[in-house]
Amino acid sequence: MTKKFSLLAASFLLMLTFFITSCSSTTTVTVTGPTATITSTSQAPPETLTATVTATTTVTSTLIPTTTPGSPFQGALSGSWTGTETVGTPAVNGSFAVSVDAIGNVQGTFNGSFGGTITGSVDKNGNLTATGTASMSGNSIELSWKGIISKSGNSLSCEGIWSDPYGTGTFSATGVSS
Repeated sequence: MTKKFSLLAASFLLMLTFFITSCSSTTTVTVTGPTATITSTSQAPPETLTATVTATTTVTSTLIPTTTPGSPFQGALSGSWTGTETVGTPAVNGSFAVSVDAIGNVQGTFNGSFGGTITGSVDKNGNLTATGTASMSGNSIELSWKGIISKSGNSLSCEGIWSDPYGTGTFSATGVSS
């Protein structure tokens, strides 16, 4: 906007310069930021006319907040997980608890045969995708948690499959929406 205004002002001064000199002339227009400098030198009689225009433009903007619908699955769930591993203890199990925030972010913890954190998200259709980090036999491993969260009234329920490099299993949970 500032450059357009400066160029418009420079064009006006250029026309003004032409009419003032009314002779053959050389005109130079230099635009630097909001400032336009016009220098016109006529051939006969030799004269130099220099005009400087500084344009100031004020832009006012207003942020209009938009309302993003919250996750229909906002709330807390707790439940159990079970499965098998090819290393360590073949049968594994434990409990877990997660919370879902207003935009569908999922965070929680799990414990039992091994434990760690759960971080992920749930989409508007209830598809849960999360990862977990755990310590198993002294090694750090990453788990995948995939499932479906459903809602009936204020009640939440969830079930799915977890997996890591050494095994797999199922999980289920219930909770309350907030």
